[in-house]
Amino acid sequence: MFANLAYHAQGNNPEENDITADYAPEFTTALGVNYHFLSRHSIGASLRTISHRADSASLAQLNLDYQYNLDRLTLFATLRNVLDEEILSPNIGEYSSREVPGGDGINFLVGAKYAF
Repeated sequence: MFANLAYHAQGNNPEENDITADYAPEFTTALGVNYHFLSRHSIGASLRTISHRADSASLAQLNLDYQYNLDRLTLFATLRNVLDEEILSPNIGEYSSREVPGGDGINFLVGAKYAF
């Protein structure tokens, strides 16, 4: 299990001396859990939240994961953005509240990892 809470005092607050503060979220959180069963299998879930910033709404992103371990080889399947959130962020590159895409809707990832 893992958890994280981050607080940025100037987040989502326009400041004269820091033009980027309005584009930073005040709060971000992450919570996750992973459960091993039948010696080679594991399932997990993670939830990440970001509070609103500039004109971008707050969001929550939930991912679900399955892994099968064969010594050095791990096969995995992940269902990402299960809540199908529209992930938009303010355009900090132009210091504009115009929103830019920050990720895909619900999607599926399958892969393999090899440790050597």
